[in-house]
Amino acid sequence: MDPALDIKTSKKHDKPAHIKQRADFFDFIASQLNIPGMTFTRDHNFDDIQKMRSAGIRGEYHSHFSAIPSLKPGVVLELGFDQTTPNLSCDISSWAFDKVMSLDIAVIDNCAKNIKCYYPEYTFVEKLQTISTKFRLHALCEATPKIVE
Repeated sequence: MDPALDIKTSKKHDKPAHIKQRADFFDFIASQLNIPGMTFTRDHNFDDIQKMRSAGIRGEYHSHFSAIPSLKPGVVLELGFDQTTPNLSCDISSWAFDKVMSLDIAVIDNCAKNIKCYYPEYTFVEKLQTISTKFRLHALCEATPKIVE
């Protein structure tokens, strides 16, 4: 993040002006994303509403096919100010891009390069903890609770 932005992100920065500054930052990021054929909107279902330390942005391509009800539309990008350590640098691709490249078809390489990614084994453990919590809460109240991470 650009230090010139001076966004207050520490745990002690919880004044309304700090929270608004972070919300404005996430809105700005959503407005600046530019992938041909894709639109981006803020998805407030993924926001840390109280402190705005994390937020969601949904990216969607225009589909030429009918929606499948069991699939959520688009891709959600979850942004935040947490430290992502331990991490390793990765190039982020997709199976579709990799397949096209293996067929030697000329396409624009829009893969994210050298992105610091949280170690997969840590993410896996966190996902298991979320599932366990959701299951336990479901067993207690006979309803599926929404878990905000």
